[in-house]
Amino acid sequence: MTGPHSCLIVDDSQMIRVLAQDLMTKAGFTDIQLARDGKEAIDLLAGRLKGGKSFDIIVTDREMPKLDGIGFLRQARELLGADAPVAFMVVSSVKEPERVKEALPLGIDGYLLKPFTPEDFHKKLQQVLARKFNVA
Repeated sequence: MTGPHSCLIVDDSQMIRVLAQDLMTKAGFTDIQLARDGKEAIDLLAGRLKGGKSFDIIVTDREMPKLDGIGFLRQARELLGADAPVAFMVVSSVKEPERVKEALPLGIDGYLLKPFTPEDFHKKLQQVLARKFNVA
């Protein structure tokens, strides 16, 4: 795959992590890491940055224990810097407009509501990649 190939999936549901990993693999991603919550994801991201790498896309849940998706997005942006070429896609059951809007100032590139079908996920992923990386 040319273009983006690395992904961090953050969700407290093992079923969603496994499903998202499968969908990202089918989309051509070859470097996929999984985290159960925002704190674990920050640790993975910080370790990766120490090694001189980042992720092309981070797919995160909104509601998680230890550190929720909003807290994770804030800390990830601090670690990465505002202009980092990392796409963020939030996958959540939170659909109240005011709560969805909380994520917008944090530079998310897509928001997908749960439950979703593999087709929904693929379509949103393609929109995010097109927007962030000009990948069709």
